[in-house]
Amino acid sequence: MIKYTFVVLFFLSMFLNFHAEAQSNIDLEEVLRIARKSTFASTNADQQKQIAKQDYAIFKSSLKPALFLDGKIPGFFSSSSAITQPNGTIEFQRVSQNNASLSLFAQQSIPLTGATLFVQSNIQRFDDFTFNNRLYNGVPLRIGISQPIFGFNQMKWNKQLAPVTLKEANVQYTFDIENTQFQANFLYFQVLIAEEDRKISKLNTEVNERLIKIAEERLELGKISKDEKLQLEIELENAKVNLRSADYQLQAAERNLWTFLSEKAGPGLSYSIPDPMSEILIDEDKAVEMAMKNRPEIISYQRQLLEAERNIAQVKAATGPQANLFASFGLARGAESVSEIYRGPFTEQQLSLTFSVPIVDWGKRKSSRMQAQIVHENTLASIKQETAEMENSVRLKVREFSMLQRAVKDQEAIRTLAEKRFNIANERYVLGAISITDWTLAQREKDQTRRNYIQTLSNYWNSYYALRLMTGFDFANNQKITY
Repeated sequence: MIKYTFVVLFFLSMFLNFHAEAQSNIDLEEVLRIARKSTFASTNADQQKQIAKQDYAIFKSSLKPALFLDGKIPGFFSSSSAITQPNGTIEFQRVSQNNASLSLFAQQSIPLTGATLFVQSNIQRFDDFTFNNRLYNGVPLRIGISQPIFGFNQMKWNKQLAPVTLKEANVQYTFDIENTQFQANFLYFQVLIAEEDRKISKLNTEVNERLIKIAEERLELGKISKDEKLQLEIELENAKVNLRSADYQLQAAERNLWTFLSEKAGPGLSYSIPDPMSEILIDEDKAVEMAMKNRPEIISYQRQLLEAERNIAQVKAATGPQANLFASFGLARGAESVSEIYRGPFTEQQLSLTFSVPIVDWGKRKSSRMQAQIVHENTLASIKQETAEMENSVRLKVREFSMLQRAVKDQEAIRTLAEKRFNIANERYVLGAISITDWTLAQREKDQTRRNYIQTLSNYWNSYYALRLMTGFDFANNQKITY
């Protein structure tokens, strides 16, 4: 009896100290901090944000005046060329020439009308080495404008789209980082689940080994049948199989987590189980409001509508009459010396209106415009549907989280009861009061309730971070999420 009492106390001590086997040295908060800073996903999110900023900087620079210097120095040419004679015949003669040029050109786009203003100055030098002749031609100053009429104003639409695109990228960055946290949280709990399974498998193996020894003594005394002992041996072998499988699952879960975090796990690392937060009451309508205000998809919808409207304008311009007005005023002169060009240049004037009017296109214009309009309507319908789905998803996630808050408490209570039942069953079996079947059922129920608790806790935290991701709002601290 003393021996049996000692064994019972051993089981109870081993079971009650189950959670104290290893000291945890990393928790969920630390894993999330690493995820925000070190993962490829967070780095990629930052780089995408920087690319968007540079795109906007490129656009802003396109609104400012641009200055170009073009040149061809030298422009030497020496060969035999066909020269047309006064009587219309051709003679092949040696030609040796240099035709060099230098031009300074400044331009400014006008987004309101799509026009381009320009200022130009250039000089050209021509050398004919065959006849030892040199000439200069220059434009000291030329001011002009090129104005599309009925054309597509790309700059105007870029000016509307660029700020929206930048805003979308900035908001997307916040959600990319939050998504990184969501994934890290999921992988962290996969480790916890695998670690818990391993602890259960290890404990079951040790318990069954001890019970085998007790069973052998009881079999010798004729208190149990050989069949009952064989049942314990089966349970032991199953426990060993489960332990080997749990070892592998834990290794795989840890590698998945630390590969995602782009770091190496320390040796002998253990993971603490986070407690649930204090109960949070989340209003569905507020959650939907936050989603509609904070989600990057909302800005994306604005951009998509603008792009659809731009497509309509572009198609109309491309399939309708087009014209371009070009006008310039300046000073120009050809001379034998450079100084003469700038001393007495004559007035230069240019004015032209080019146009293109479609007459017969066999319905191409009508079909193209109808297609653009259908794309616009489809975009509106798609946005409406996606918005409805977004609202529904948020409402369901709020209800799921509320349910899981209660489920965590329930599972914790069930786990405590199952552990108490197993302790009693364990003691009664050692005393011979119950069969191995009843003991096995209590053990499996205890194991399952432990797994259920960790899984429910995992679902709870996954649901919470999914809700943050879906709304861009931190309900625990009642504030908008920003990074």
